[in-house]
Order: sequence, then C-alpha cells, then structure tokens
Amino acid sequence: MNDTHNLCVGLISCTKRKRAYACKACELYSASSLFQKAYSYCLERYDRVYILSAKYGLLLPDQWIDPYDETLKNMGVGKKKEWASSVSVQFHHLFNKRKEEDLLLHM
Repeated sequence: MNDTHNLCVGLISCTKRKRAYACKACELYSASSLFQKAYSYCLERYDRVYILSAKYGLLLPDQWIDPYDETLKNMGVGKKKEWASSVSVQFHHLFNKRKEEDLLLHM
C-alpha cells in the first residue's frame, strides 16, 4: 500500500474468459488465471483496485454484473471513442475532488 498522501489505483483489464453467471466482477473474471494473478498483485500493492470492462467501463471488484461477450478489440473506432469517453466520465465522478498529482494510476 501507499505510504504517502497520493492515492495509488490499480487498473486491471477485463478478460475474455468469464464465469457464465451473474456475480461480483472479481469473481466473473476469475475464470482467467492471468486476471487472478493481476488482481492478487493489485490488492497487495494499491489503495484501490478497479476493473476496466469492455461492456461496463470502470468497475469496483465487488460490483455485481452479468456475463457478457464484448471486447474492445471487436469495436469500431466510434464505439471505442464512446467507451473511452464513458470511462473518462466515470473517473471524473470518482476522483474529481483530488488534485492530479495526488492520483497515481498503474495499469
């Protein structure tokens, strides 16, 4: 964890392999061993952990979601821009009271 005043945030990418039932985001993506390792690593080292989902945008690990089959890779340029804009808005709502130098993102 972080010893300074900066907030360290770990961002983990969603994965193609998912559970086939509605559950917490951290469980849905745990079908992937790479996700499991990245999630464990982030939990040990960062103040907060978020998951970047192709469908839902920015997720908290304990947020309940339904399974889906979408990837950024298969999205057109316009859809990718919409997704990026939506994630940017989510970041703003979460961190709008913090100064830029107080927020460290690790992806």
